[in-house]
Amino acid sequence: MPDDIVMHGLRKTAACMLADGLCSTHEIASITGHKSLKEIERYTREANQRMLASAAISEAGTEREKNVEWQTRPRPEWQTEARVLIC
Repeated sequence: MPDDIVMHGLRKTAACMLADGLCSTHEIASITGHKSLKEIERYTREANQRMLASAAISEAGTEREKNVEWQTRPRPEWQTEARVLIC
């Protein structure tokens, strides 16, 4: 193993990847050998934060696309005529 890689780092990376894969804290503990769930809960909290942030950004992009589509779609003829009559 290279000198810059330590077992703790590999264990943490594995726990983070499992959390990103939606494994439960107990499932992660059974794989990584953690005795306390406190540290694993930190990894799952970080994974949940990333998923929520990603979902929010995706949703914001979808809402923006809906707004652009609504603003650029052709208006029905009666709306165009009504606007001309009001002016």
